[in-house]
This record gives sequence, C-alpha cells and structure tokens, in this order.
Amino acid sequence: MVRADAPVNRTVPAQTDFWRARLDGVPPLDLPTDRPRPVIRSSGTATHERELPAPAAAALAELGRSHSTAPTAVLAAAVTALLARYSGQEDVALGTVSPRSGHTVVVRTAVEPAAPFAALLDDTGRALDEALAHDGVPFADLVEALAPEPDTSVTPYVQAMVAVLDELGPAQRDFDPLDLSVEIAGTRLRVRHSTALFEEATATRLAGHLTVLLAGAAADPATPLSALPLITDDEFTEVVHVWNDTAREVPAGTFPELFAARVAERPEATAVIDESGPVSYRELDERANRIAHHLLELGAGRDQLIGLCVERGAAMAAGLLGIMKAGAAYLPLDPAYPADRLAYMLQDSGVRVVVTQRELRDRLPGTDATLVDLTADRAALDARPATAPETTPVAEDLAYAIYTSGSTGRPKGVLVSHAGIGNLAAVQAEAFG
Repeated sequence: MVRADAPVNRTVPAQTDFWRARLDGVPPLDLPTDRPRPVIRSSGTATHERELPAPAAAALAELGRSHSTAPTAVLAAAVTALLARYSGQEDVALGTVSPRSGHTVVVRTAVEPAAPFAALLDDTGRALDEALAHDGVPFADLVEALAPEPDTSVTPYVQAMVAVLDELGPAQRDFDPLDLSVEIAGTRLRVRHSTALFEEATATRLAGHLTVLLAGAAADPATPLSALPLITDDEFTEVVHVWNDTAREVPAGTFPELFAARVAERPEATAVIDESGPVSYRELDERANRIAHHLLELGAGRDQLIGLCVERGAAMAAGLLGIMKAGAAYLPLDPAYPADRLAYMLQDSGVRVVVTQRELRDRLPGTDATLVDLTADRAALDARPATAPETTPVAEDLAYAIYTSGSTGRPKGVLVSHAGIGNLAAVQAEAFG
C-alpha cells in the first residue's frame, strides 16, 4: 500500500521520464547459477514452498511496525540484502506488483555492505513509495517506450520479483519468465525459480537463508548487511561438524623417522625414479646420510634453514632428507624462479648454507652463503658415513620453510614443523594411494 503522503503522478509522459531516469544503467542481476544461462531465456519454472518459522514471520511484521514500512518493503529489503550477498552487486533492482494498478514496478536500491540493515530498509521503503507513485504505465508499454538494449537471455530491467500477498495464488506479474520470485502470504513462503538456471536444492537453500536473514535483521537492525546471518542450523552442523570430521590416526614421529621406518621395511623397493634410473630406499637413505654428516661438519643444527636449489629427482629427495637428518630445515629455492625472487628469499631467510648442483650455481644470485655442490663435492660426500647421524629432530622442530607467491605484496616465509609433515603425508598417502 502506498503511504498517504506519497506523491502520485498520473501523467504518462512524466511517469515515463521518471522511469527513464530511475532505470538508466540498471545492471542485470548476476546470480551464481547451477547451469549456464541460455542465450534465449526459458519459460520453465518450479516452486518451493514452506512455512515461515515463527521468528521470521514475527520479524517481517516487527520490522514493518518499527520502521513504519509496508511489508512489501521489508521483504524487498531482505531479498535485496540476500541477493547482494549472493552476487556481490551493490546495485539491485527487484520487481513488485502495484496493488492499485496491477502493473509491475521496479524497486532499485543501492547496497552498501557496511551499512546497517535499518538503512537499507529505509532506502527500500522510499524507493518503493516512489515506484508505486509512478505505476500508471503497464510494464510492457514502459519497456517499449524506453527501448533498452535487447538481450534475449534476461528479462529487461528486472530479473527477480517480490510480493506480499493475501494468499499464494498464481504468480502476480505481467511478464515472464524471471530468474526468481519470492512471495509471502501470512506465514507461507514461496520461491519460484527458473528451472533452466537453478536446481530445486538451490531454491530450498535460498528460502532457508532468507528466513535466517529476516530473523537476524529483526533481532538487530543495526547489523551491517555483510554480517547478517544466512546459514541455517542444519548447514552450520554440516559445515562445522560433518565436513570437519576429519580426525584420524597419523604416523607419529619426524620425517626422518618415518622415512627410516620405510627403509627398514623395504630397503630394496624403489623410492625415486628420475632420468638416471630407479633409486632404492636404501640407496636414497645412504645418500641423505652422507649429506647430513657433511652439513653437520659445516655447523648445521636445529631450526637452522638451509637452502636447497637442485633439479627435481633423486638429488632433490636426498638433499631435503639430508638437511632434515642433520636436524636442520630446508628452504626450497626453485631454479626456475626469477633471480630477484631468489635473491629476496636468500636475503630474507638469512640462510648461510645452500645445497645445489654445479649446473645451477649460476642461477643463484650473488650470495656469501656456503655452497654444498652435490656434483662438484661428490668425492667429499662419498667419504662421509652412510649411516644415520646421531642428531635427530623432534616433532616441534622446524622441517622446512615455504614462501608465498607474493601476489599481495612481498613473498612471506611460512614455517612448517615435522608434526605438520606427518599429518600431510598421511592425508596424501590416503588420497593418492
């Protein structure tokens, strides 16, 4: 119902001018859909109906009373807030039917995510009053007069409708089809949706989110739109408890201990295959032990970062195992990285030793770190003991550091403990078989 003080403009040309200004640049509603939008919109629709929970039904009435706003405005504000959250849009247009003329009018509202729901409700109420005061032109005639850019995939100007009705009869609109319509009659809620775009489960989920949002807005209208609750109790249980029910037994021990157990179990099984051929667990263990003893002679120790710049293959596996067997932690320095990124990582991490290969030494920017060359230092490494060093890290010790991409600024080093590796290894073994 139009407020008593709302201006009424019955002059068709003036009303057309009003709508031309009001609808200028209105964006189409860009909701995430279950299926790609067809080039020519489909007329197929389906409905989901439910009883509004008592808190949501009470919210609809309470918000209208406290803001002297029509129930249609409350519903339009709630649906606008919901669809803005779904789409990320801050300019939302909804259709509704004028109770006086029976014509469709458009309620266009700007959405500020940080603003309170009360502000959106007031803005929606004003927009609805203005729209209903200019309801003298049938929507089809208005579209013909305004002649928007043709687009056969969406209805012009508005793709979603709202209505507060006396009863849920046939959909009250003068054009078809729409992406969505939301109708309330008493304590009944109906969501009508395009079957070309949305699954039934999506409409059901939307109805649930709307009821939660209404109750939350009524409980505290000062809540920012971006913070209004959406998920239902069932969804909360599924997301927080069911999806996160991932507890499982993981192997205890540090990475060198886990590897040693595998070596003892199947020493001659193939551990790594690279361009030089297969390498057994025993051979890889011995190579890593020799590297570990060499690094210990250079002062390697607990929680010390040692750079690792080698090609993928057995040398990389032996290098990272050797570093960890020495009680230290490795920092992967991908030789494919740009020189400035490698230089930054070396400087930021403060590594004093880098394990590398002769063919990659030129890839390392100028550094005063000691280089352990797995190619050039092969004779010295072969002279080291093939047995494991006495140094053994514990679960809380640092195992490696990995740098972020730096897409939001400078790369940042993330530290990972041996306990974290054991957890990751168990999950990967299960996932990859």
